[in-house]
Amino acid sequence: MRRLVITIAAVLVCLVGGFEPRAESAASNDVAVLGVVLQHWSKCGERSYYVVSAQTVSIDDSTIKAILGTVEARNLLERSIVPSELPTMPPCEGIRVVPEQEIIAALKSTGPPLDPPEPGWEGFYARYPGAKGVLRVSLPGYTPDATQAVVILSVACGSLCGHGHLLHLKSSNGKWKIVRRETLWVS
Repeated sequence: MRRLVITIAAVLVCLVGGFEPRAESAASNDVAVLGVVLQHWSKCGERSYYVVSAQTVSIDDSTIKAILGTVEARNLLERSIVPSELPTMPPCEGIRVVPEQEIIAALKSTGPPLDPPEPGWEGFYARYPGAKGVLRVSLPGYTPDATQAVVILSVACGSLCGHGHLLHLKSSNGKWKIVRRETLWVS
């Protein structure tokens, strides 16, 4: 399935033709865009926090169907065929950036029973007391003028607790703002 998704994404990039914003502007925009997304979602300053994967997400089949058609979505597909490292983000009390392997190990470990029971999550919540769950984000996809962006965000908080979104952002006077959110999935 993963190979099919990568193949579809690669074909779409080839058919549509891609662009890549200048590396230095993309890197600074990535930090600004992802900073807005993570701060919005985590509500910096709250006592509880999200564990954020230090690895960006790759795009899956359901996501491809949901985002086809815009220039920024094509750029998102280009940049998200394979996971990469999350850029260094400004500090925020509402997030804790952790290597993906550490998150996976915590989910595989055991911990005290939860009430209500959450099979597979006991070890995670024992390792990260006070955490609300796991956030994973994609690298942003941009319009050629880098004034609009899209980001995939997924939240997992239990065996039947999670949701994924396509976030649309716009830059105005050098400030990024989330202007629309599309729900891609709910568990």
